[in-house]
Amino acid sequence: MWQVVNQKAIAHKTVFLRVNFDVPLARDTDLRSDYRIRAALPTIDYLVYHRAKIILATHLGEPKRFDKSLSTRHLVSILGRFIKARIFFAPKFDFLKLERSASELRPGEILLLENLRFNKGEINNDLLFAKSLASLSEVYINDDFGTAHRSHASIVGLSKFLPSFAGFLLAKEV
Repeated sequence: MWQVVNQKAIAHKTVFLRVNFDVPLARDTDLRSDYRIRAALPTIDYLVYHRAKIILATHLGEPKRFDKSLSTRHLVSILGRFIKARIFFAPKFDFLKLERSASELRPGEILLLENLRFNKGEINNDLLFAKSLASLSEVYINDDFGTAHRSHASIVGLSKFLPSFAGFLLAKEV
C-alpha cells in the first residue's frame, strides 16, 4: 500500500502526477462532464499550494495512433477554469525538449503532457518509456483510481524509478 502524498514528500520537488482526465469532449473544448477533473482538484491544489512543479499526465480515449480529437491540448483551457496556476502544454514525447520544459517550470506551475496513449510505450509498460517519464521529476503521485489496475508505464513503470505516493482521490477510493 502506498503512502498518501504529504508536504514533506513534495517540498521543493518536481512531481509527476498521473490523473484520469479521460473526460467526454464535444467539439474539442466543450466539456460534457467535469466530474473527473473536479475529483483530482484536491491533489492538484495541494501541489500548487505547496509550490511543487507539476508534470501532469493523463490519457483521453483509447487511440491506436495520434488523433487530434483526443489530444490533451484541449484540456489546457478547460483546466484553466479550475486551476489557479500557469499551465503549459508539451505536444510531443521528445524527452530532450520535455526535460528542458520541466526544468524551466517555476514552483506552482504545471506542464501538461500530450495524451500518454499516443505513445506505444504507455500501454506496453515499456520500462524505457517509464524511465524517460521518470527523468522529468523527483516524485511520482498516482491519483488515477480508474486505471490503477492497468499495467501501463505511467501507472506501474514510474513507481520503479521514483518515490511513489497516492494522491487524495486514489487514497479516498481505496
